[in-house]
Amino acid sequence: MKKTFLVALCAVAVGCGDDSNKSKSNVPANNMTPNNTNPNNTNPNNTNPNNVSAANVTQELWGLLCESTFECPTPDLLAFVGRYPSAAACKAAGPPAFVDLPAFDQAIANGNATFDEAKAATCLAKWSDSICELSFAVPPAECDDVFVGKLGEGETCIEGECARGLECQTNGNACQGTCEKDCGDFACGADEYCTDTGCVTRGAIGDLCQDFDECARGSFCINGECANGNSTPEGGDCQLAGECVGDLVCIDGVCSNFSTAKRGQPCQIGEVSVLCEPGTVCSGLTLGETALEGTCGDPVGEGAPCRFFYECAIGLKCNAADALTPGTCVPLEGLGSACTTPFDCSEGVCENGVCTTNACQ
Repeated sequence: MKKTFLVALCAVAVGCGDDSNKSKSNVPANNMTPNNTNPNNTNPNNTNPNNVSAANVTQELWGLLCESTFECPTPDLLAFVGRYPSAAACKAAGPPAFVDLPAFDQAIANGNATFDEAKAATCLAKWSDSICELSFAVPPAECDDVFVGKLGEGETCIEGECARGLECQTNGNACQGTCEKDCGDFACGADEYCTDTGCVTRGAIGDLCQDFDECARGSFCINGECANGNSTPEGGDCQLAGECVGDLVCIDGVCSNFSTAKRGQPCQIGEVSVLCEPGTVCSGLTLGETALEGTCGDPVGEGAPCRFFYECAIGLKCNAADALTPGTCVPLEGLGSACTTPFDCSEGVCENGVCTTNACQ
């Protein structure tokens, strides 16, 4: 599976810098049992007991993101998903329009990509069984090659149709482009990373590095070298939570303890933030001496003051120009309306300042 698809739920919306933790219940998400087994499956030859399809895999990934937020919250996940009242409500609502990716379905319908149902089921079961131990920024090996493009260099394409090592370069066109040897958008193989000169093999333990994706899967770039995870102490520099010892998470590049404020308790957004528990948001924000200060409570409704999109109830956006200039919660924009961020549109994506469908026919 191309990383673009896996991390769209997180990287596009959240940044995916530190979205893993170390503690969770042993209840698998999405009613999927560990290791892709199903006690009710009497057919040992059925490699897809969870009936995973290209059409519902986005929903399944969204469900895992919801479960992760409520079982092992991190700052990024709380900002994106924390305003839902529960993990069940989050899953029932489904992913925002801009993280649904019909282009992949269209690529398959066009006959220019394949979807491996068995690999998808195994991939999702791996996420489910290790929901707080894995990072959405570094998909597990079980998720490789779920979607595989077929088109060669120079052929006309939409997202998802190019073969491994190629990327569909749209050059400003929302849909069609050309398959080119440019790894800038996650076209490299599972054991490679992208550089200005192309795809390069990831480093082994002890190799020099500058970023986490330069190291072999399961290892991290710590103090300039590829190293095993769970080794950086509190206060140490980090890029991903998996680098940090124990239950520490990576917050603003530093391994730190992380806890949340409960409903009715004070919260703040700033260089040092105090965030709210899942199901509540930090709203009523006013400018304090060192941070924006508020109180944990329910998301606010239409017409209420806001500074960030996640203060507003689902179906609304915040029209504030920036965090220092309060705005109000207003309805999301429909297709054809002006937009500035992916969170502005009720349908499709924000492309060139306009909400437009992201289906490439």
